[in-house]
Amino acid sequence: MLNFNNFIQNGLTELKFGDSVNVISKKLQHYQICPIDNEAGSFALFYNQIELLFDHHQLWLIQYEIDRIQNLTLNQHPIHKKTTIQQFKNHLNELHIGFAETKDSQQIILTTHHQVKLYFDLNSEYFITALQSWY
Repeated sequence: MLNFNNFIQNGLTELKFGDSVNVISKKLQHYQICPIDNEAGSFALFYNQIELLFDHHQLWLIQYEIDRIQNLTLNQHPIHKKTTIQQFKNHLNELHIGFAETKDSQQIILTTHHQVKLYFDLNSEYFITALQSWY
């Protein structure tokens, strides 16, 4: 459940955006919930260090943050804190995953055709996080 390789290639498939925590928690084992704003129904659910964010009690974001997860694998290639944007682009190209590249003042963002966003530090060009949101 919630495999990084599958997430990068296909976006969120095991769970559905908009699902409630009750629906999602039945599919997961050994998770932790951290409240953010109880009145707004906002909280984070952590499963195997993967962050699932809820707003109004509905799933709206999933994030694989490299500082929290440490090591991931994409098409048998290790993904870690020192993975550069060029290495990641090479892995995406191997998998025939199209992407668009944008920049802001601090980051380089690759957005796949499944709307998975991959963030890299603008200066070091190292991988930071992969996420996908409902809106």
